[in-house]
Amino acid sequence: MNAVVRLYDRFTPLAALADQVQPLLLLALRVFIAWVFIKSGLTKINDWDTTLYLFTEEYSVPLLPPAVAAVMGTLGELALPPLLVLGLAGRFAAAGLFVVNA
Repeated sequence: MNAVVRLYDRFTPLAALADQVQPLLLLALRVFIAWVFIKSGLTKINDWDTTLYLFTEEYSVPLLPPAVAAVMGTLGELALPPLLVLGLAGRFAAAGLFVVNA
């Protein structure tokens, strides 16, 4: 039992440091994920003809015309990541990005 108490005493400062660093790590993760989606959206805007072709031939989106799906997907990739980074409607933004990714 004494060894368990010594281990606990040794790792308590490490746990306190992890609690202090956690918000910064979570912010960095949100920024990274947002950057990936924003880059994808900008790529779609830069070559719109290819985007329309991909939504017509490659991505078989049910119930939507390919042009509408392309606009909605691009808009989602550009509008939702800033919400995720800022923490405004984070769950809504994450759910929207999940739908765009699916």
